[in-house]
Amino acid sequence: MPASSSALSGDNLSYSNATRRFPEFALATNKRQDRVALRILSFGASIMSGVGSSTGDGLRKYLRDALRLDGWEVNMVGSLSTGQMKDSNHEAVPGDIITQAQGRLRNSVGFKPNVVIINLGTNDAVRDVDVSQAGIRMESVLDEIWNAEGMADTCIILSTLIPNTAEIANRNRPSINNQFRSLVRDRAGDYKCIYLADMAPNGEEWFTIEDDFLTTEIPHTHPNDNGHKKMAAIFYQAINQAASEGKIVPAGDFEVSEPFCDKFAGTGVDAGGKTQRGSGYDDHVYSHDSVEMPITWTFDSQWDRDQWRFARLFSPNYDDLVAWVQTDYAYSVVYAVWANSADGKGKFTKIDDMDSDLQCDQGGMHFIDMTGDGLDDFVCITLKTGNLHAEWTLLSVNQGDGDREKNKPPTFKVVGKSGDIIDKRANRDDIILGDIDGDGRGDYGLVTRGDDGISVEFWRNGGVVAIPKRSSALRILMEM
Repeated sequence: MPASSSALSGDNLSYSNATRRFPEFALATNKRQDRVALRILSFGASIMSGVGSSTGDGLRKYLRDALRLDGWEVNMVGSLSTGQMKDSNHEAVPGDIITQAQGRLRNSVGFKPNVVIINLGTNDAVRDVDVSQAGIRMESVLDEIWNAEGMADTCIILSTLIPNTAEIANRNRPSINNQFRSLVRDRAGDYKCIYLADMAPNGEEWFTIEDDFLTTEIPHTHPNDNGHKKMAAIFYQAINQAASEGKIVPAGDFEVSEPFCDKFAGTGVDAGGKTQRGSGYDDHVYSHDSVEMPITWTFDSQWDRDQWRFARLFSPNYDDLVAWVQTDYAYSVVYAVWANSADGKGKFTKIDDMDSDLQCDQGGMHFIDMTGDGLDDFVCITLKTGNLHAEWTLLSVNQGDGDREKNKPPTFKVVGKSGDIIDKRANRDDIILGDIDGDGRGDYGLVTRGDDGISVEFWRNGGVVAIPKRSSALRILMEM
């Protein structure tokens, strides 16, 4: 029989005589005697990395502790490590959409986990990224896991998305969740080990904004400790259901490489001449004096969504700190600014928020001088979504009217009607901005990948006008 697509039933949500690992949620399971060792990969974005929890461990520690208390041998695997727990590995990067996260799978499938827990898609909902195809894109993730060497029988626990108070995310969440539910049913029908960790058990909303999310965050996206514990409880139930149905198999063995013998005299290859030449004089041991310098400034953030940038807002000589901040109005953003003290001491002071005159997600924002005045302008490389069929490069120019002394950030003005500065449409990851010819103005580069290798082509910023003029491509500057 195919694996069940329901990780929680009505019976699972009622009290019983079984050992309770999450008694506050009335979630229970019986201890098992025939356990295989669990090698668990936590996969997703910021929530799975632990953002929102007081320790940075997130749901991973609650889940691991519950499984260990039941007697399971547990090893959390992944190429990344965050939080205070000792077994803290995972594969989850804040800000990733489904396709970006899939690109990181290669970093972790080599660990050959026999259980993969997934919470992914919140950023797709928030940014309105190809929502109608979220299920198809997630299925590509599942197939890449199962097609990896030694992982055809890996058990995947796919969760639905938890609530989010951003208007656009709240609108997209039901569609994505329904696609995920259908996906689990379909792949279970293909006799794959897959279970649903439904964050709305029995179709009822279980998470509350007041109790389960960070109160300091607007819009509410990341769960607090209680919210992470609830997520862990649902994953825990799903893993136990898979185990009770005999679906969890032992993790694959790691390959052992051939023994490598150290080099010894007489086995090297002649280089054809002397490779080490010098004066022949012993000038004694190199030494130098150093003075320990203190940390000049520290700022703690509750999450990392690739929201930080340095930008020369007031003068060409000093970098200021800018943070992308989403407001409570759907996809509206502002930029928090910490002004450099401009005295060589590197002190930063929070000043008024800044408006770039462009709405842009944090992955597409760039601060670079496009006009040659020594001040950084704002460039947004848009993200292709269901409404945008290509990625545009938009410019908003620093008006040079900022006043560091008066805590006033500069204003920015979009060039032309839309800000578009070059008639080129490409994937964001293939676009490079940089002053390639040394004239002080940012130029536009495009990476092309083909069967013959990789090439990079640049278009020169032709002058300081309302919209930077572009000439034809200079030439292919790099070829691999």
